[in-house]
Amino acid sequence: MDAGHKHVENVDSAPPAAAPADPSRGIAALLELVPGRLAALADVTAAGHVPSDLGTLHRALVRIRDEHLARGSVFCEWGSGLGAAASMAALLGFDAHGIEIDDELVGAARQLAHDCDARASFAVGTFLRTEDQALMADSAYDHPAPDTDAWGDLGLAPDGCDIVFTYPWPGEERLLDRLFVAQTTPGALLLTFHGDSLLLVQRHVAGSDVLEPLGWM
Repeated sequence: MDAGHKHVENVDSAPPAAAPADPSRGIAALLELVPGRLAALADVTAAGHVPSDLGTLHRALVRIRDEHLARGSVFCEWGSGLGAAASMAALLGFDAHGIEIDDELVGAARQLAHDCDARASFAVGTFLRTEDQALMADSAYDHPAPDTDAWGDLGLAPDGCDIVFTYPWPGEERLLDRLFVAQTTPGALLLTFHGDSLLLVQRHVAGSDVLEPLGWM
């Protein structure tokens, strides 16, 4: 851990929601189904959907769960695509949700979750809020217009998320860090995938706009 970052105080920890009695069957089904589902969505994938590595995410979530690193169980994937990450989280006992701008992908995510018996919910829209526009002003990337309907459809508020997972485009990492700090409350975890099976876990620290790194998992 970088000694230059402030150490976060202990936060109240709530265990994840109960996982299925035998999640291994659902996880095996998820890993088996995802490649074919991605191939079936080749046109969408070519347009910019890049999947993260589920094995890496699985290891990170198991460690977060078993070491009680998260303060609670609410998991939200920003830009959930096929929904495999949210389904994986649900199968591991988290209260999992995903937000995705493409309605075709949301439909595919709901089907995948159903086929794996994963209790994950998905909404069409964007995780961005109107008050986030100032933070995006200097971004080199095009972003959809802010839309609160997705949060409402999930019955979830941004500051109710205990774990946020996303896969930033290269160069977009700082922006997503700032958005995470703006949307969440101290103690929340940000999981970002960076390719090559690299997943960074950071924590929102009270009184700071700099995230505390918990390490690569």
